Amino acid sequence: MDGPRFVIEASEASSMATNSGLSLLQLLPTFVKSAQTLARPPLSDYHVGADGRICVGVNLEFPGLPLHHSVHAEQFLVTDLVVHGRTRLLALSVSAAPCGHCRQFLQELRHASDLQLFITSDRQMEELQLSPFPTKTS
Repeated sequence: MDGPRFVIEASEASSMATNSGLSLLQLLPTFVKSAQTLARPPLSDYHVGADGRICVGVNLEFPGLPLHHSVHAEQFLVTDLVVHGRTRLLALSVSAAPCGHCRQFLQELRHASDLQLFITSDRQMEELQLSPFPTKTS
């Protein structure tokens, strides 16, 4: 049984980029719409897709449970990376700016300051900087 694919191996992603005449970063936005179709948001109807090896993350909601029990696409993506033995997220392309919860979640990752985060709409990308934690000054 073939189900949704949540991982595109590096060699295949590289080949797809080459065949499209794009860099891997330029290829990321092309997956956002298809990732959105994999989301299961029966409560909010907010289809979010996040792409990353290329790994795909989508939001998941559970009928009968409050929205705070949902899994956000960014969390799904990081979990997908770890399950597939990856230890670092380099770039992330999302369909909308991450919520505060997800920004905090991404900020907790090692090398978060190096993470390239792109908001994608109609195959255009806008880079978003994750704000670093404020430091206390005396």
